[in-house]
Amino acid sequence: MKNWLYLLFVALSFPVLGQNKAITIALQKATHDSIRCRILDEAFNTTTNYEEKLQYNQQLEKIVEKNKPSSNQSEAEVFLLYKFLYLNNYGYYYQNPKAPDNSSSLHYYQQSLLIAKKLKQQNKIAQAYNNIGYVNYKKNNCTEALINHQLALKLRTKIGDKEGIAQTLNNLGVVYDQLGNYPDALNNYFSSLKIREKLKDKKGIQESYNNIGNIYMYQEKLKEALKYQFLSIKIAKELGDKQSIGDAYTNIGIIYIDQKKFTEAIKSHLVSLKILEEIGDAIGVGGAYGNIGAAYMYKGDYQKALENYFKSLEIRKSLNHKAGVAYSYLGIGMTQLEMHNPKEAKKYLEKTLQISKELNIKRLIKYSYKNLTKADSALTNYKGAFENYKIYVIYRDSLTNEETERKSLQTVMQYEYDKKEALIKEETEAKVFQSKAEKKQNQIIYSSIIVFLLTILSIIVIGFYFYKKKQKTEKLLKDKELALEIADNERRRISADLHDDLGAGISSIALLSNRIQFQESMDDVRVDASYIIENTKKVSQKLTEVIWELNSEHNNLEDLLLFIQKQGNDLFKETTTHFSMLIPIEIQDIYFSSYERKQIYLSVKECFHNIIKHAVASKVSCKTKINEVLIITIKDNGIGFNVNEKINSSTGEGLNNLKYRVTNLNGKVIINSNQEGTVITLEIPLNKN
Repeated sequence: MKNWLYLLFVALSFPVLGQNKAITIALQKATHDSIRCRILDEAFNTTTNYEEKLQYNQQLEKIVEKNKPSSNQSEAEVFLLYKFLYLNNYGYYYQNPKAPDNSSSLHYYQQSLLIAKKLKQQNKIAQAYNNIGYVNYKKNNCTEALINHQLALKLRTKIGDKEGIAQTLNNLGVVYDQLGNYPDALNNYFSSLKIREKLKDKKGIQESYNNIGNIYMYQEKLKEALKYQFLSIKIAKELGDKQSIGDAYTNIGIIYIDQKKFTEAIKSHLVSLKILEEIGDAIGVGGAYGNIGAAYMYKGDYQKALENYFKSLEIRKSLNHKAGVAYSYLGIGMTQLEMHNPKEAKKYLEKTLQISKELNIKRLIKYSYKNLTKADSALTNYKGAFENYKIYVIYRDSLTNEETERKSLQTVMQYEYDKKEALIKEETEAKVFQSKAEKKQNQIIYSSIIVFLLTILSIIVIGFYFYKKKQKTEKLLKDKELALEIADNERRRISADLHDDLGAGISSIALLSNRIQFQESMDDVRVDASYIIENTKKVSQKLTEVIWELNSEHNNLEDLLLFIQKQGNDLFKETTTHFSMLIPIEIQDIYFSSYERKQIYLSVKECFHNIIKHAVASKVSCKTKINEVLIITIKDNGIGFNVNEKINSSTGEGLNNLKYRVTNLNGKVIINSNQEGTVITLEIPLNKN
């Protein structure tokens, strides 16, 4: 049976040499055109040479069209079936990986669907829908592709075509993968894998392993991703499938990059490149150069990174492979960022964003906005950086959140459970069969024992199920009670803050506003107005802080540093002091609790306020360094002060509060001050995920 979809291009084991002559002889000896059609269709599927495929199919078309008008109903149906096949063959031919023509391919597959409907053969209709779905996927019409594959799945389920169901489930997974819907992709991949394992379809199992590994890679579950890629490559080597071996080495190389094993990554991608060049997979070769570029970029060899990225870009442009072109632009833009060329980087990243939006590739859109945030920040376009970052967060959270993680985990657990259940059933049936063969006279006794054991086992399983369900329910209730208690405490604390800070500020504004009405002197009015403006700014700033504090999405290091930078700019912009803050381009994904985040922010804010009140500084800088410890260094060129005297005096409450906050986070404060200025260093340990 032909595997039309997703072009598995497996080299057949028998030789092609001398095949043309053998086919010519077979055609001459054939006694009927229907036999010649069968010979030519088999020849099309046997050869791996696309020029030969075209020649065989053109001959098949001529014979079919010559026999089109036939009064014999049975004979007419035979040639109608061969018309379906030659149309299908053309669709397959135009998916040649060296020069794919999706429009022509779609045209022939749509024509084959019309013929399949005339034949009223549901398996052929399902096959046509599958083929049309594949081309729509390649044309980035993912909505149409889903509809096509779902129609195919419905038909194949109806007729019980297990192999076809497995392939269609896999195809649905590929489309969901493209849309960034990882739980549905994983669900379809595992459903396909279960059927293929029952059918012992090694090629299909290898494909499923590869696809499952890719989803785990996107979800940054690198250990699981490597496990499935190595399972995939093992089967591909057994089958001698070079295309799949190359794809697996590509994916392993990408995972090594994520694990920061850059030398191993380059080796894997070079192996993949060699294989893909041997089989003439031009699209794959373009991707391999891009992956090698990525490995060199993360390794810090930016010149080699750009050389490989531009090679990939040239190949992908020549093939009109838009998605590939976008990924090449992304790599070039990221490399330019690493080389501190934000203006050049932004040019390529904007091209990436344009294409990724056109193709609706969510992963690529996410990466585009993430790196545009860095470029704008480096160009001091903080407003643009902030807008890009907000959109990046939306796409990031749509691809990875607790719900998608839960659905993915459920899929894996269900697959493992079904697999173990099938093995237990198979082993039990084998033992029962052996028992019947060897000890027929004890059949009734052994059957009774088995029934008894299964009954006991069922009771244990059911009891264990309800026990675990009860435990889970009790845990959920306790978690909810704890969450409500925490939320209530948090509401009370925030209410107190709002009452103490905002209430006082708003009351002051109200009193001053009323007093202005009765002021006779304009000087007094101006004084009160300046107080109103000052209190309004304080209230606005406090509201901003409260809103930021309440939003748990900001419980990470990157958001904390961006907020400190923004608040620092706001605090100093109306003073004569010039403020600057540098944030690293690459910030590790480090989680803070709301309490920790607030304490760090308030500590830095305390330093800023002290500088404004006492330092008489013209310049203030804030720098951050991230390793096992978060180091925030705040430096001013003010008049300085005596550190010990200040801490021990009654006016040193601010510094004592600062030390108290940082000490509670297991950190430390280092203060150095003289007549040339003050340097305050906050060192806070990090808990990495």
